[in-house]
Amino acid sequence: MTPLRPSLRRVLLVSVALSGLALVWPKNGPAVIVARDEAPTGRTGDAAASFSTGQATPRSLPERLATQPLEPSTFDPFVGPQPPPPVAAPASAPPPFVGPIYVPPPPPPTINYRYMGQLIDPAGKQVIYLARPDKEVAVTVGMSLDEGYIVGSVSPEGIQLIHPPSANKVLIPIPHAAEFATLTSSSRAAR
Repeated sequence: MTPLRPSLRRVLLVSVALSGLALVWPKNGPAVIVARDEAPTGRTGDAAASFSTGQATPRSLPERLATQPLEPSTFDPFVGPQPPPPVAAPASAPPPFVGPIYVPPPPPPTINYRYMGQLIDPAGKQVIYLARPDKEVAVTVGMSLDEGYIVGSVSPEGIQLIHPPSANKVLIPIPHAAEFATLTSSSRAAR
């Protein structure tokens, strides 16, 4: 057998000594004297006599202890501490009402037409000619042109063209006969 270390030997001796002391120590603790104004049975003489003699009267235990209201536990020992729940964001205001967006109509295309001339056909109908750099067109009221314009009306002042998507109206002036003669002679001289 190996010898014990000195520190273990001391611990063993102290525990043996305390065990022996526990065996000889009195089982009942000191007597508790309870003073009462009135005995539970209603006999005041016994309580006064026991108080004057200094002997303790055994105190009777209640049949049932008062119940303490218990609050539900907020801590689960099997789960451990949990972080607090996230703070709810304040309710945001509803998005502002956005009604239909106004989209302006597209701008009308440019007009490259100019008045070229007019004549009366054998049936007595007036025919007006408009010209642009690449072609000439005989127009009548209600006719649709390539750029989306419609011939609205013809009057001595000019030819009115209407662009339906933008409701834009354009007037191509008709020069008077004297003005037209000087315009055509100047354009021939320029060639």
